[in-house]
Formats: sequence, C-alpha cells, structure tokens
Amino acid sequence: MNRSYFTLVLISTFLKLVCGHTERTLHEKRFPPRELKDLGIFHPYQEQIPRHCWNPPRNADIHKCCPIPRLYSDEILDSCGIEKIEEDEEPKRGLSKLACKDGMCLMRKSNLLTEDERVDYEKLRIYLDQWAADNPDFTEAILEAKKHCAYKESAEFSNCDPDHIYVCLTAHIIWHCKFKDTSECKELHEHIEECRPYYYRKEDESLEWHPNTDTKHRYE
Repeated sequence: MNRSYFTLVLISTFLKLVCGHTERTLHEKRFPPRELKDLGIFHPYQEQIPRHCWNPPRNADIHKCCPIPRLYSDEILDSCGIEKIEEDEEPKRGLSKLACKDGMCLMRKSNLLTEDERVDYEKLRIYLDQWAADNPDFTEAILEAKKHCAYKESAEFSNCDPDHIYVCLTAHIIWHCKFKDTSECKELHEHIEECRPYYYRKEDESLEWHPNTDTKHRYE
C-alpha cells in the first residue's frame, strides 16, 4: 500500500477522533473549522485501534481547546462556496470521500497551484511560513506541521492533494498544540497523548506499529 495513503488514513482517523465525528446527541455537537465542514473523514483501519481511542472525552471540544487559526480567509472560503458554520446549526454527516473540488478551489484562489493545476509546494511553504508568523501562539505547531505536510513524496498527482495537505496540517497542529489550561482541555490532551502512538509515527518508524509490542508491519 502507498505510504502516503496509509499515513493519510491514520491522520484522517485521528481527526475523526478529536473532532468528534461520531454519533452524538444534539447537545454534544461539535463545531469544526469552516474548512473541515465538507471534508469527508474515513477510517478503514479503526479496528486496529483500541476502542477507547476511537472517541474524544465527551466533555471536551478540540476546537475550543486548540482553536487553530483559519488557513484561508473568509473571502476565499466564500468564493469557493463553502458555507459559514453557525453555532445553532445541526451537524451534518460527512461525505464518504474527500471533497477534492473544494480543496482545489481554495488553493487556486490562494494562488497555491501551478499553471497545470498542481500544488505548488514552494509557494505553499512560503504561505505556511506567513501563516505561522501571523499566529504566534501556533507558530511552533504550524512549522512542525509544515515539515510533514508541505513536501511532495512522489511525482504522482491527485486532485485530492489539497485536501490531503489540509487534513495533514490540521492533525499535526493538533498533535503539537498548546492546549488551553482548563480541566476539560487537560483531559483531552492526556487522551490524545495516550492514543497518539496509534496515529502518529516518527519518520524512522514503521507506519503501522502497536505500542507495547515488538510487532511492526510495513505497508509499502
């Protein structure tokens, strides 16, 4: 299996965990960033992850504990037809696949694509540097995410690359976020730290690795 695809699956699963994309009652609604509204999150490897790591603590909201700044301006989001999320809006089910068309539009409007409609990674890295500079509370996390998400692993191209990049950035920023100092956020942070080994791999580690075991499996 392609290395970058498997990594994306793990990252997507992690976002499903921390963003609360599970069956919940209305009073447990979560309000994710506007860019995530129509981005489908899938998790075909969830059965390999301990059940207690499938969902975040019920009383914690990742978007309040780690309020990641917008990657794109409201003007760009409006121009691509991405609706603004209202607090009284009921959550909608995610799509079964990545909303590649929207991701391409957002990068196109942000001048982050080449003439042949591929992600311009050099421009993307400059864009992320500016994003980091504009948001000092998140500078360290953004620059760490940039290392993992703003470099192309292969020459292959997909219209879903912009969405893959956004999912990657969001997850890595959450992993390195300085959570707010509340009891709920501390509980969420402890939960993420406990479950992170099932989703996050260092560069020199195998993609699939189960903590507390010596068993490693490669999906190359």
